[in-house]
Amino acid sequence: MAALAKSELLKRDNLEKIANMIFDGAAFDLIAGKTAIATKKIKTIVDNKQTIIHARTAKDKQILLSTITLIVQNKKDTFEIELKHTETNAIKFYRLSDLVKSKEFGGVASKSSGLGSERQELGLIDAINDACRLGRTIIPAISNSIPVIAAVKQQGLSALKQEPYIDINIKLANGSSVGISCKGSSAPSLAGGGGIGLDSISPKLMIDVYTALEKYLSTELKLKHGDKVLASVIPDIGIQIPENLIEKIIVGTKEMGGPVDYMYIGPMNVQSSKSGSELKLNGEFYSANEYIQKLGGKLFFRIRKRDIASSNMIQIEYQKKNKSGYPLMFVQPNSQKTNLRIVVADKTAPTWKILTI
Repeated sequence: MAALAKSELLKRDNLEKIANMIFDGAAFDLIAGKTAIATKKIKTIVDNKQTIIHARTAKDKQILLSTITLIVQNKKDTFEIELKHTETNAIKFYRLSDLVKSKEFGGVASKSSGLGSERQELGLIDAINDACRLGRTIIPAISNSIPVIAAVKQQGLSALKQEPYIDINIKLANGSSVGISCKGSSAPSLAGGGGIGLDSISPKLMIDVYTALEKYLSTELKLKHGDKVLASVIPDIGIQIPENLIEKIIVGTKEMGGPVDYMYIGPMNVQSSKSGSELKLNGEFYSANEYIQKLGGKLFFRIRKRDIASSNMIQIEYQKKNKSGYPLMFVQPNSQKTNLRIVVADKTAPTWKILTI
């Protein structure tokens, strides 16, 4: 497994991700094995001077992000993250090289290691099945009266040949099955199913998104096909999703490996306890309506750059198309590897350029 490095934090939106994880008290996977929880503190080492930053408030979080950004951009400076080990409870500062480059940062962890994207799903399955072995088990958010009897992982791909919307199925004593989509507390993106999934929900929607993007690049930024520019020239872009499509994007369709009955939102390191028949978890279950209310009734497309070349240059590509028939827009100048990613987010950032469709 690969270790996290400063160079990795300059890619995608990894600076924002790591700041969110530190502020949210999220779990980090350790190269040495197991996990450790962020205490919201970092130690900076700048010109051999050490400073502790404790991110308690939203203002502190902005200071945290700004500080990490400046340090990562300077090869001589560094920072360490204070973490509490989940088994020993020992608290210490960890260097980036002590941390796994997990999927949150573009890495791929071994499934058998218990790290990576499946850790939360497998942890939730184990917690439910362990509780069921001890006797009658109720998850109040799902049902106050019908016991849970088992949890199993959703197998295979969707009809669209994509990862299914449903991550796990919870089996109830009445013979029904409840589809769950799992997300971390600081997940950078939400539902969506990629361009293929979004296209299946509303082809016109994606046409409008790409049309708005190309118009912005060509008219406001004056970028022509084939132009090569620094990645910093192009900001992250947000487009608000029409209200009538939000629920379908959240729950998905049968074709997309849904529909999802509940979202489970919580730390990647699942912890549980049982009080009588009630299973208590360190995450929360939300129905589609509850989750939409949690989001404030708004969802956004986030159009961002990814896998930027070491030259930090992007080539504009209006002519070549992706599998769904839409322009690639951003590619690496030499390899022609696509640099564009569209995800669904629950909020915007001040640095985004907001477009309308």
